[in-house]
Amino acid sequence: MRLLMLACLHVGVPISPVSPGNSLLSKDFAKLRANGRAAAPGRHLRRRHRALHAGARAVADLHDAVVVAGSRSMPSPGTIPFAGIAGAGADDTAVKAAFNALTPDTIAKFLFTRVPSARRRRSSRRSAYVLHVEMKSVIWPFLNKQKPVIVDWLPWSHVFGGSHNFNKVVRFGGSLYIDDGKPVPALLPKTVKNLTDVAPTILLQRAACLGMLVARLRDDADLRRSFFSRCRSSSMPARRCRSRPLDELERLAVMELGHPVVMLSSWGSTETAPACTDATSRRCGSA
Repeated sequence: MRLLMLACLHVGVPISPVSPGNSLLSKDFAKLRANGRAAAPGRHLRRRHRALHAGARAVADLHDAVVVAGSRSMPSPGTIPFAGIAGAGADDTAVKAAFNALTPDTIAKFLFTRVPSARRRRSSRRSAYVLHVEMKSVIWPFLNKQKPVIVDWLPWSHVFGGSHNFNKVVRFGGSLYIDDGKPVPALLPKTVKNLTDVAPTILLQRAACLGMLVARLRDDADLRRSFFSRCRSSSMPARRCRSRPLDELERLAVMELGHPVVMLSSWGSTETAPACTDATSRRCGSA
């Protein structure tokens, strides 16, 4: 998925990541069918998860797209393997021409929002992507000096994980480690192990999940040592900031480092661009 997404962005083919809730957790796939009718895909990538087989069947009558099986997907009739595309080579002249034809108004991505006023698909234009990461290079200057290393579980169907976090890694030449855990009780141990194995330089997290992580940082000395070995800042959406987890994160940073980490936050513009206002302070959301 990552390679196909980058290839599409490079030559100006719009992409539309679908929410795991619509494609994996749904019982009737009604929202997935609505996504399919709106996006009218020309190519569909099905990843290895067996539950996606049912979702693919639920929207089969809505498109005539080529279905591409991910590298570890189970083979099935009517699909072509991703390896067949990746190894087929490319027409360098055509790729260069497509790239040179891109403009700030080229559609990069269609995202399906959860806000009531956005039941239609919304598009993110290339200019918004470029301006956002360049904005970050000015207001978060540490990204220019220390390449970001992110351990992230956030879905790419939403602007936070798929645009805000991913684009930073691409722009600043950093590293993105896909966290196969999640800050929920059943999957938190995987996240803890991943954060212990890979020390991030910045924590980009939803505020609602910070409390769970802070509790483990408090109780697990190995995790705390690894986590703060390179992490010097934490960022999350301002709308849901809570002071208690932030206070505890600051206290733990002082315990481990002798000084607090910088708290960063921003107010987003939903899918039109990842951010419209940023705040850099020891208190999330303050000026």
